[in-house]
Amino acid sequence: MAVEFGVLVNNLKCEEVDLTEGRGTSYYGCAHHAGDPGCKVNIERPFQFHTGRSDCTEHDAEFPYKATKEEKHPSAQDAGRKTIEYFQTEFPDLTGRDIVALMGAHTMGQPHIDISQIPYQWTSKGGRMFNNDYYRNIVGEDRWFFKAEPHNQCEKIGNAFGEKPKAQWLAHTRMTSVNGGPVFWIHRNHVCPACQLEEALEGMPLALMDWEKDCCHNKPEGTFCRPDRESADMEDDDLNTGCERMRFISGADEIAINAEMGLYKQFEVDDDGVIYGCRGLEIFNTTMRGTKARTVWSVPPGEYGPYEPECEKQTIQHPAGSGEPLYTIFEEFASNQQNFVRDFIIALEKMSANGYPEGLTLAPDHWTDVSCPLPAERDTPFTCYKAEAAGSGEPIIIQTNWEHAEGFVIQQDPETGNPFMGPADMAAGPTPHQQWVWSESGTQLINLGTGTPLLLDGYSSWTIETFE
Repeated sequence: MAVEFGVLVNNLKCEEVDLTEGRGTSYYGCAHHAGDPGCKVNIERPFQFHTGRSDCTEHDAEFPYKATKEEKHPSAQDAGRKTIEYFQTEFPDLTGRDIVALMGAHTMGQPHIDISQIPYQWTSKGGRMFNNDYYRNIVGEDRWFFKAEPHNQCEKIGNAFGEKPKAQWLAHTRMTSVNGGPVFWIHRNHVCPACQLEEALEGMPLALMDWEKDCCHNKPEGTFCRPDRESADMEDDDLNTGCERMRFISGADEIAINAEMGLYKQFEVDDDGVIYGCRGLEIFNTTMRGTKARTVWSVPPGEYGPYEPECEKQTIQHPAGSGEPLYTIFEEFASNQQNFVRDFIIALEKMSANGYPEGLTLAPDHWTDVSCPLPAERDTPFTCYKAEAAGSGEPIIIQTNWEHAEGFVIQQDPETGNPFMGPADMAAGPTPHQQWVWSESGTQLINLGTGTPLLLDGYSSWTIETFE
């Protein structure tokens, strides 16, 4: 259900339908690729859900809803090699392609610092959408910057020349655990200040500082802020200062954990959680073992940072000899959303059936001919229904008895299919869109004009009661 809802939200935002006002946080977010070909997600076939698992048969005496069987989880701090070893032991039927596809679940939701000590978000303002944005982020594609405030805006912020900005990943720890970890990866973009949001940000915690306003106002004609280089094709020789600089999305930073980044980048983590193996990670070996540091950032020896570590791509193949290094699967999913969606469903089905080689029971089809239209009003529940054929009964009209709306009937808009109360010419006879007939089951009212059921305030099943 979460994936189906995420696809719905993603596709509406691809059409640039405004979902930011009046619908609550379930529709919150910004589409990085609205207007681009391939923005929409198409699930080619339904997920085949199986029932019959009986893994947890013994339960806690005091809390019967808790199983006594200990779960085995992978470590968020492990690098790629150990992550693959975990799946090889616990989910032996999963391939490297399956594992990388399952990581794409992180296109939705976010970690919780009070549980994992990992803060922020997987994808900035994207946690309600299901798409391949996670992979495009991990592989380091140029990426628009969405400022966290105001929360309901989706202004695309780029570099001084209006281009989609370069991005990089830094290794980082806040030293919150006794061993100086946990280490995680944090994303940043080479962008201008949020000049177009200067007025909207006034009085907010992330309001532009005076030097940022100067960058916005004292600039060459045709640029978005004062450039730190002469032309767009030149490299910025100082990524950490200036008007154009590598910026974190304060309040909505994008992060990744070692277990997933280690499937794309080659590095190692020792038993104490210290990350190593790339130029720029040396500082973690000395500083994480200390007791006074508050944070550690990746930085090459002798440099003033932070900077992106110089890690090679992850070339592990699983199974060995498959011909698919893990990094190539990330890059395939980043460039081909349809391949990711296809392989995600396959991998999720395989994971759900893990440990049952004799098979499970296929659950009833919840997908075919099932519709879940977007509610017209805020706080109205989704109505998912399976379309039924109209019955053979006589058509009826549903007319109000309110004296101020005499002659008004419930009808469907011929273009949108949305129901509304409107006038009907009863003398000439109601139109097909103003007439209803009971479905074959006798629970739905099918509109003669559209062939779809009546949906009101989250309800699609009806009964008639007589009041005296």
